[in-house]
Amino acid sequence: MGATPERLSYLDPARDPVYGWPGLRALAAAHRNLLRTLTSRLVGVRQEEHALFLGTVLPEGRRLGALRDAGILPRDTHLALSAVGAIPYASNLRVLDRLGLTDAVVARSAPGELRIMAHDRHATLEYAATSGVDLWAENPVHLLSRVDGDALLWAIDAARLSGASVYFADAGDGDFVVAELPQGPEKTAARFPRLRFHAAGDAAAYAALLDAVIADRERRLVSDPTSRDVRVALGSALASRGRDGEALAIFRALADADDPDGWYNLGTILARRGEFDAAIDAFRRAIALAPSMGAARHNLGLALVRAGRPGEAIAELKEAVRLEPESEGALFTLGLAQLLAGDRAGASASIRALETLGTVQGTALAARLRGQSPR
Repeated sequence: MGATPERLSYLDPARDPVYGWPGLRALAAAHRNLLRTLTSRLVGVRQEEHALFLGTVLPEGRRLGALRDAGILPRDTHLALSAVGAIPYASNLRVLDRLGLTDAVVARSAPGELRIMAHDRHATLEYAATSGVDLWAENPVHLLSRVDGDALLWAIDAARLSGASVYFADAGDGDFVVAELPQGPEKTAARFPRLRFHAAGDAAAYAALLDAVIADRERRLVSDPTSRDVRVALGSALASRGRDGEALAIFRALADADDPDGWYNLGTILARRGEFDAAIDAFRRAIALAPSMGAARHNLGLALVRAGRPGEAIAELKEAVRLEPESEGALFTLGLAQLLAGDRAGASASIRALETLGTVQGTALAARLRGQSPR
């Protein structure tokens, strides 16, 4: 006998009489919360997730090995990463384990406030410098970022926002090294004559990078003119380059089709142009279509702050942090809104949360908030 929609109604929590019992609802909610807590602390991670992770690091290890064999990276290059399994093995490069699993000094350092299984101790840039590290990867795992991916611009944009001393260099074939330089830019340039490092804050180098990214995305759109993802990526790069007219045309068309990324990016450009009321409306439309879009919550909160409405912003930013608890930008903006609203205790908590992340940018943003905090 075939299944009917009525027989399948047990999958709908609103219609299921058993799931509808208050006691079971509370139990299910507690179970979900515990799963989130365990996963966020890397406890009980499934083997399938380990296999997926391996698939992202093995190709990078092999690519770094090829760069070493080609002489682009010296054979004695010393990297600092937070994942030291497959990448050092496949690249045959020396790697400082920033989490201390294979480094006695880091392993004996004090853990962070947020306890995470095998991930709550962190090397410092100072220790990396004294250990002879050449390249401190900006990404926890990857030294290389692709010109045809999103991570490259995300990392550079974040560094430009925070003021972190991040550098990038074209390694060829669409790969870019993105790292801090513990030995300093002069010594690093001498060590890596075939790589030309640019500071993230270098306006001319950043513009040239954006031009390369835009050209790549325009080529991809010619190959696949119906690709929604490529249109979004191209529009974002155009907006970063200041070509707002072209970017707005892309995002308005997507927004008209009720695409949440269309509304989100439209709001981002409008906010940058000072059109805060229109931006706030665009972000709210994005959230209505995609309630879990933490970036939209963050930018909505930021637009409310800039519109002089920090009290309203705090609620949105707290939700953004709940959705993305490791978002340095959301924590920073929340702290800023709390300072503007006179909530010094809340701002102090946001500063501590940024410092607890243990990232260079988190520490830099926390310092910026401390500089604005009343004594």
